[in-house]
Amino acid sequence: MNEPSAPGRARTPARPVLIIAAVAVLVLLASLFAVRAMLGGSAPDSPGGLSLSADGGEVKAVWNGVSGADEYLLIRDDGVVVYSGPDTTAVDRTAGTGDHRYRLRAADSGRWSADGAESKVTVVSGWGELGPLAAQFPRLLPQTPEATGWQDLTCRSMVRAMPAERGPSNTGSGRALVKSRMHCFNSEMVIQPAWMTSKDATDQVFTDISKNASPESIGWRHGTGYVVESEHAAYLRLADRDDVVFTVLLDRGGRRELLDVANRLPIDE
Repeated sequence: MNEPSAPGRARTPARPVLIIAAVAVLVLLASLFAVRAMLGGSAPDSPGGLSLSADGGEVKAVWNGVSGADEYLLIRDDGVVVYSGPDTTAVDRTAGTGDHRYRLRAADSGRWSADGAESKVTVVSGWGELGPLAAQFPRLLPQTPEATGWQDLTCRSMVRAMPAERGPSNTGSGRALVKSRMHCFNSEMVIQPAWMTSKDATDQVFTDISKNASPESIGWRHGTGYVVESEHAAYLRLADRDDVVFTVLLDRGGRRELLDVANRLPIDE
């Protein structure tokens, strides 16, 4: 005779438990395959064949394409990304003088490869962070620090804040208005090109000039601006761009002389 089960303890059949476990495993596997299908497989191979050459302060890079890759990163030194895009060539205008290391990564639909092998190059003379500004006006600005520009201009980096960036505290106004700025000079004139962060930054500079310097509005060959004769200065903006300001300073001369220099600036490409 079978003994009765203990009160309150029902036996669970083994077969349903096994079926439930099997279904759970199948669901998990299906989910994994679905995720793998959506991701589209593994990451691409690391890019190879990176070739570098330095010329005139620029580093030119060429590399072999990777099958399936839709984006490449060219990385300088300790992590500066100098190119991101689908091409297999790039130019780095911000390297600066000295020895540099470059490496590549490839991506396929957001999946990144490991870094490719490093390549090294030596830049004999380069502007570094000023390179992109100099490259925008090749007829006006020297393309390396050792060269000279229009009218034998010698150029240097300019880190002094613009008046609109200054303020009562040690950190100034708290607004960075300039990406990069150069101080270029010869025996007769000073030219200071500034690459601004935005149209608002450019507007702020000219608003401050209009409030503080008693300027005269002018039109010149490439745009508009102000002349401040007491400073022997012209402040110029371009008609077709909102992110560049040119300051022209003369040792002597007024409106006519400043306009003459402004109208001769070779800033058209």
